Amino acid sequence: MSQKQPDSTLIEYVEVGTLTTHPRNARDGDIGAIITSIQKNGWFGTVVAQKSTRYILAGNHRFQAARQLGMTHVPVFWVEC
Repeated sequence: MSQKQPDSTLIEYVEVGTLTTHPRNARDGDIGAIITSIQKNGWFGTVVAQKSTRYILAGNHRFQAARQLGMTHVPVFWVEC
């Protein structure tokens, strides 16, 4: 059985100020360590966000680190769930 490949247009660079961390995110990440990693290695991957609410579903702490680093845009993979 073949799987449907995600539409590459679902990924775009999005202005940081237009996204919101999910209010029910229970995780507590080490944002300082993530900042250090981004500074040393660069940004890898995407933030996963719900298109209709603009809530971040995965990558809340990476997003917060990006904001603290003064990044203006982050890559977002949009989903609707």
